[in-house]
Amino acid sequence: MRLARTALNTAWPGKTIRKAAFELIHQAARRDLGGALENAYLYLVLVQSERNQAEMAAELVSRWAQGFPADATHHNLHIREAALHLHVTSDQLRNLERNGLLDVPKDPHNN
Repeated sequence: MRLARTALNTAWPGKTIRKAAFELIHQAARRDLGGALENAYLYLVLVQSERNQAEMAAELVSRWAQGFPADATHHNLHIREAALHLHVTSDQLRNLERNGLLDVPKDPHNN
């Protein structure tokens, strides 16, 4: 149980992190320690990646709050491409726009 509490000790673990944690816990419970160790390293990589993304987002918001413009891409992205870059689904991106949390510049050449 201590392993489960440690692996899931966060308010909102992402789907991938939660899945990796459950796999780690199940392997440890089956006494597959080699597999559990391998999954522990995968879990660590996922958590570090999530932390790096959060720190980059915090830095971007901090720069934005200070009035520095965000780096903009010079080419338009389709919603699927933008969602892949942001590690969200297309539906999540549409919901952010629909709820006014995201302002997407429209292409004037599209109708």
